[in-house]
Amino acid sequence: MFGNCAGLLGIQGLEVVSDARSPIVFLRLKNSTGSSKNDLQLLEEIADQALKEDSVFVVTSKRSTLDKCRLPVGIRLFVSAGHSESDLLKASESLKRVAAVVLAGHN
Repeated sequence: MFGNCAGLLGIQGLEVVSDARSPIVFLRLKNSTGSSKNDLQLLEEIADQALKEDSVFVVTSKRSTLDKCRLPVGIRLFVSAGHSESDLLKASESLKRVAAVVLAGHN
């Protein structure tokens, strides 16, 4: 588990909205732009930069017209027993830094 998501709670502009017991951590924008498309673009930019700069792979959730449950767009992190504590720290630190830069440029 992601330290009960503790490492992700301080990410500027993002909030954890998944259950702390879940192996899937779901982050969404604290303040939506008002458009799912624009929100997704920001989240994809964060995910792309985390991969490019820190080799941290996270995925964004996309909506489908077939979805019956209208979940918000967000970033999903999949945590397994194969991840070390340093892996999790690297991911949270990367997301903190990248999100601060990306979201500051879009205010």
